[in-house]
Amino acid sequence: MRVLALTMLDDEASLRAAMEAGAAGYLVKGARPEDVIRAVLSVAAGELVFGASVADRVLRHLSAPRPPALPNSPTGSARCSP
Repeated sequence: MRVLALTMLDDEASLRAAMEAGAAGYLVKGARPEDVIRAVLSVAAGELVFGASVADRVLRHLSAPRPPALPNSPTGSARCSP
């Protein structure tokens, strides 16, 4: 079963919780009726759907500058020894 979250919560913690619970889409209440219909059909067809405000935040997060990778680290993150 595919799930589309329709919520009044527009914060990162709620979005993350919905995605971790397996939601395939996330729309904030107030979305236009035609957007809700399109989202339901898209999720049913196997697509992922995010409302405009959520998609904007995700894109800003993904395009934010990343700190430089640490030298001698194959994953680019610091490794600590016990």
